[in-house]
Amino acid sequence: MFAEDDALCYQHLSSDMQPSGELKRIPYSSIEFVGPFDDTQFVVKTSQRAYTFLCESFESRTRWM
Repeated sequence: MFAEDDALCYQHLSSDMQPSGELKRIPYSSIEFVGPFDDTQFVVKTSQRAYTFLCESFESRTRWM
């Protein structure tokens, strides 16, 4: 996952934890809510769907939110 000027971008990870498949974008203009899910996950909600992202730590989750 990484941030660009106009969108949050992500790719799914393969079993060996390498980015694989199509690069996907969540335009900032479509985001309605960002908040914690648990200690290491957070949710990004758009009008189309909710995305849940897993971080390595509580601190990392807090920085992304």
